[in-house]
Amino acid sequence: MTLNGPIRMMSKKEWLMIKRDVREWTAVIPTLVIIIFPFLNLRDFEGGWSALQQAPYITWPTLQVSFCFMAVLVSGFFSAGSLGREAYAIDLLRVLPLSGWKVAMGKFWANVIIMTVFVAIVQIVSGLIFNWSVISIFLGWLGVTGVLVGAVAIGLFISSIGSKYNPNNPQNRVDTASSIIMMMMLFFYLFIVFIPTALTFFPNEYLGDILNAAESEHGIPSFLIGMLEGNLASGWWSNLIGFAIYLVVIGFVTWGSLAICAKNIDKGVNITFEDK
Repeated sequence: MTLNGPIRMMSKKEWLMIKRDVREWTAVIPTLVIIIFPFLNLRDFEGGWSALQQAPYITWPTLQVSFCFMAVLVSGFFSAGSLGREAYAIDLLRVLPLSGWKVAMGKFWANVIIMTVFVAIVQIVSGLIFNWSVISIFLGWLGVTGVLVGAVAIGLFISSIGSKYNPNNPQNRVDTASSIIMMMMLFFYLFIVFIPTALTFFPNEYLGDILNAAESEHGIPSFLIGMLEGNLASGWWSNLIGFAIYLVVIGFVTWGSLAICAKNIDKGVNITFEDK
């Protein structure tokens, strides 16, 4: 998965197509509302805002769950519009001296880079607000970025089977049935990858504090406490196993989705046009 030659040029083309119409970005606005929910959960924290800033062991896991959920949905829906952006030029992809795999990889990397930068900004701003350590900011960014890689690939797969084009509605480039399928796939993917991600990237510096915090007082889910207790008792073995599962799940989902997308591009992608 290198970013060289034709793949790099396809990525650049994808970026230019994305930024040409600001309405493209409105597709992700509804999913950004998700970020509000953890703040609602934290509003009753004893001691108020100042106490929250001194409790990274509470704010970090609470917000990371939200960031992971948000990143998966935003990445999936945003990348799902990739082939629909080609509009009437979609048939040119079949005559270009590029395989479907290179086209898919170019679009994949463009979307991954965009979403990675977005996640980095969110992590840094949150870290500054809630006094997270540099290592915890990095671990949060790394964990969420890995998860969104699979979501981008799922979005591209959906783009290859359910794209539509309407110049008056650029934020909606996937038909309804495909959107429902994608939502189900993204939720299932997130469900599978969540636990190994938490086991791998939860900062050790916060483990003791969060396990000592009262579950009912701070609203920490019991399943999370049990998982972290097991992680602490198992030592680095649980981190190693979690990381292996994390890589296998993301790698399988990413490769499988991109392979199907590339095959569909080689066969020819059908876009539903709604501009007439």
